[in-house]
Amino acid sequence: FNYEYYLLKHVSHYVLAGAQRLPLSGTFTNMLAFKNVDNSYVIVIQNDQKEKISPVIKIGDRLISAILEPDSFNTIVLK
Repeated sequence: FNYEYYLLKHVSHYVLAGAQRLPLSGTFTNMLAFKNVDNSYVIVIQNDQKEKISPVIKIGDRLISAILEPDSFNTIVLK
């Protein structure tokens, strides 16, 4: 399996048909964000580093921080 396999696995499982891809800003680029038709948000993040990282993500007025394991894909779902 390669990175694209895991990316598609995460996206196809959590992003619903009809979802909108959201624009992103900031310095962290290994991330996709979507708004599902049920008004949930899905954020898929890749940590391609050899150490843990803890990015801070802002959606509206909410700040989200997660510890991402090295060389991993992570999905955050906000209802």
